[in-house]
Amino acid sequence: MEQQQANDVACLLFPKSGELPSEELQASVRLALKQLVIGVEGGIRPPAHPTESASWDTLTKSGLLRDTALIDFCIARVAENRIRKTLQPCLADVRAQLPARLLHDPNPVVSESARAVLIADSLAQNFDPEALMMQIPGEILHPLAWRTVAVLSTLDDRGMAQPRDAYVKACNRMLSARNEGRSLQASAAKLAYFLPEGMWDELSDPRTAGLPMFIAGLTKKCGLGADMLYRFIDSGNIAAFLTVLRACGYGADDAAELVRCLRGDQPASVEQAGLWEGYDAVTAEASLNQCLAWSAQSAMTGGPI
Repeated sequence: MEQQQANDVACLLFPKSGELPSEELQASVRLALKQLVIGVEGGIRPPAHPTESASWDTLTKSGLLRDTALIDFCIARVAENRIRKTLQPCLADVRAQLPARLLHDPNPVVSESARAVLIADSLAQNFDPEALMMQIPGEILHPLAWRTVAVLSTLDDRGMAQPRDAYVKACNRMLSARNEGRSLQASAAKLAYFLPEGMWDELSDPRTAGLPMFIAGLTKKCGLGADMLYRFIDSGNIAAFLTVLRACGYGADDAAELVRCLRGDQPASVEQAGLWEGYDAVTAEASLNQCLAWSAQSAMTGGPI
């Protein structure tokens, strides 16, 4: 399902026949890809211009960016960005959200984790190279980085191209200096892990927990990764997200309110589509089993489902 969407976007951008995604998604994924390439180049050599990429044209024309995992990462960031914008009118003031309230927790692990979430969340709201580079997992970044090195080392940038060894050393330094524990997902997962048991319910409402902590709470309960959850929420088909909410114990009324806040859908329109039919009749256990099956499938295929 979600893997097919990633494949379709990759096929369109690079190009190949397939079911076409929306023009908005195409443009947003292309922007995310270019921002990542700019971020990689910036870590390898000083850019000639902070908003331009020397290797972009070659990478796209050669098909070196035709990577399902990379495209899927970009789709998830686009989904996250859209969800943030939809949720914004419903959000409590940042000072009233869970991470801010935990800044002065007596447990230093909790307070430091809360501070890390606030810093990472502030950065992640920018759809720019720095934010995307902080979020991208190492297993996706490494192939992108070395492909970029290969392109840069073959370009004659007006006679200023560096020797290949210089690019290789710079790339190794960039990759070894990364700390994936600083990413928003890792920071939120750490805070959710160390959150006192009596506060777990605080994760159930994105308006007061904040979106990253709400997602971390869902992950804690259903076992699905954050990027998969972002795609489920933003998907045109709401069925998978409703399965997640049922697995996490939300009743129909609470689920309808979350749908409204995170997707902008009016509960009435969802009801008219018949999507709430039998929601409470499906057990949380059956829904959780489905989530675990999705998680296992994703782990086996090494990518989205």
